[in-house]
Amino acid sequence: MSYLLQAVLLLSYFNGNNAKLLATLKSEIENRALLNMIEQVYEEETFETIFLLKGVARSCVSTNELETRTKIPLILATVNAKKDKLKNRFNSKILAIVCLPDEQQPPQSQLLKVLAANLQHRRQTRILLYHPAIKASAELLALLSVYLEEHYMTKVIAFFDASSAVPFAPHFYRYHPFPSSHWQLVPLNPTQNYFLPHENNLQGRTFVTQPSQILPRCIVLMDSAGVLRLSGYVGYLMNTFVAKHNITLRFLYPVKAGELVHLTALLKYVTNGTIDFAVTLVPLFYDLSETYPLLAYPLETIRWFIVLPCPQPLAYAEIYKIVITAHVFGALLIFSLLFSLIDTVIKHLFYTSHAEFGFVNILVNENIFRGIFGLSFLIRRRPVLSLKILYLFLMLLGLFVSNMYSAYFQTLFTSPPLQEEIQTFDDMRRTGLKLMVDRNEIKSIVDSFAFISNKTFQNILQLEDTGTFQRHRRDYDNTYGYTMPESLWPIFKAQQETYDSHIFCLAPSLQLFSGMSLGAPLAENSYLTAPLSMLILRVIETGLLAHWRTRTFLDLVESKQLFFKRPAQKQLFHDISVNDVQFPFYMLLGGLFGSSILFTLEIYTFKLRKSQKQRS
Repeated sequence: MSYLLQAVLLLSYFNGNNAKLLATLKSEIENRALLNMIEQVYEEETFETIFLLKGVARSCVSTNELETRTKIPLILATVNAKKDKLKNRFNSKILAIVCLPDEQQPPQSQLLKVLAANLQHRRQTRILLYHPAIKASAELLALLSVYLEEHYMTKVIAFFDASSAVPFAPHFYRYHPFPSSHWQLVPLNPTQNYFLPHENNLQGRTFVTQPSQILPRCIVLMDSAGVLRLSGYVGYLMNTFVAKHNITLRFLYPVKAGELVHLTALLKYVTNGTIDFAVTLVPLFYDLSETYPLLAYPLETIRWFIVLPCPQPLAYAEIYKIVITAHVFGALLIFSLLFSLIDTVIKHLFYTSHAEFGFVNILVNENIFRGIFGLSFLIRRRPVLSLKILYLFLMLLGLFVSNMYSAYFQTLFTSPPLQEEIQTFDDMRRTGLKLMVDRNEIKSIVDSFAFISNKTFQNILQLEDTGTFQRHRRDYDNTYGYTMPESLWPIFKAQQETYDSHIFCLAPSLQLFSGMSLGAPLAENSYLTAPLSMLILRVIETGLLAHWRTRTFLDLVESKQLFFKRPAQKQLFHDISVNDVQFPFYMLLGGLFGSSILFTLEIYTFKLRKSQKQRS
């Protein structure tokens, strides 16, 4: 305040000057004091825009002098201004000045409604309520407290007429939101800050929350004293946040260890104002336009995989299909026909055995069959050289076939090969493997991504509730594939390292999302968003998040929720069963059926020939 102006004002008052001049001088003093205060606020923390909200009649400050002196862009708005969001066009460094009307209207007036609408999702902006003509009555301050608390406005100061003899009162009112909202009359002191960081100490303010208890983000454990505590890296984050900012937590309803609540249910609680924040993480793509303003800074950016049962050793019944293939069968048939033809021709030419030269003898030559499979076969007493060479090659072929198949069978039965790895969704359909998905998750995915509704997932989805899905995946039920966030996979991988063989494997080619940012949901316009986001940044910078992930794994081991013993131990010795020899059994049945048909045909042919001879 200028001492010269005060002196002029006092002299004018005592000399009985014109009342109009007195009012002008008083307004000038108030205007200069307000400008000085704005400069001091700028020195505390810089701002790049001034939002001046005033009534229709007049402004409480000279806008021309304000722009000239501060050289900061000025946004003018009146009570009839459009309820726009400043966040859509300006950054967060804003100072809001509200010129209150002369009448002591309740704070639910249209002017404050316009302020709340423009500061949507930015309610922690510094706000200055100004009008020296209004009396700061207890009723007015109480109504303002209720309004500010309902709209999550915490950084507020107000200048009123304190009924002082000095035209501009050397005091102002500072709003304290914690532990309960109230006003404090503070003397003007250029050496002290006008706006205090109230969010640094919430003074034990109670906030309602609820944990999800979905691994590995949040776990509720009971210690030796029977007290429930939060674990999981999100749980540790919230514990640190509560301790750092002096917060008291209250659960929405009694929490039971192991009771799962899906993040979509918690997000609804946050959206409708049932809880202040949720101990979980929500992807940004869940109703992006509505969810994004409710999330703190992303705690993690992960990928979303599909885990499938690892390829298991082939069943014994499948080994026969590997050894006895169509190519092998065709090659043996060709060798059999070739050796039979050569044997028949040689015997016909050199031994004049006309009876042995026939089409049937070439197709079905049991002597050659025995030789091809390495069994004993008949040899002529004095064979010619060509027949000796034929027998030599037949013995070599039989020796190769019998030893090769013997070695193959022994190797494959003792160390069966693994099943074919699943690479695509078509492979899943071909093998009949179902993909179990949480019903809440697939609904959100379908709502957000249109491609998911095409034929990609046709006939492979198995939708279940959250509890069933989590139980099957936790118990390593390898009859299904599962969706799995990248943050959970290290726990499964570390646990499987102690097994004799892995049960689940990642399928990189079946990745759902390559980058998925997740943040903690808080109530709309919550004053907890900024301090929680700042804490998250520090946690990521210092590597504390990685430590909490390790601590979560140890907590799971200590609470016996992780076991280093495979749920179903691999069978070291396998007793032979009917299923193991089903392929040879089917071949035997096929051979018996074919022999029966040929036997019937031979009987019929024999009788037909006999009847023809009798007639002749």
